[in-house]
Amino acid sequence: MIKILLLLFTLSSKSPTLSAWLSFLIPGGGQFYTENYLKGVLITGIQGYLIYEFNRIYDLKKEKRIPDTTYERKMVYNSIWYLITLTYSIADAYVSAHLYNFERDTTLNISFLPSKKGFKFFLTKKF
Repeated sequence: MIKILLLLFTLSSKSPTLSAWLSFLIPGGGQFYTENYLKGVLITGIQGYLIYEFNRIYDLKKEKRIPDTTYERKMVYNSIWYLITLTYSIADAYVSAHLYNFERDTTLNISFLPSKKGFKFFLTKKF
């Protein structure tokens, strides 16, 4: 089992479907799979905090320390933020897997073109 996991993480290309599923199942899993470690840590932290808040708010409600309306409002807000971060995580992991080992030309061109009304500047980046 461990050999299979190591093989998945050391492939020269990454599966977009697998990375999306990993992001869905494990907070930041798809980002770690595609070797975007900073994004993985940030997404894991944000989703971990939101899961902690769900639990904390539920405990406050169970102990009757917050009213029903506050409980419902906080749960809806946390649910919305969790769904936003989950959607971003899945989409980012999917795109990152497609772009894994994508050869990039880091050429940056700056062009200067005089015109009748003045000057135009163009900034072009190839990748």
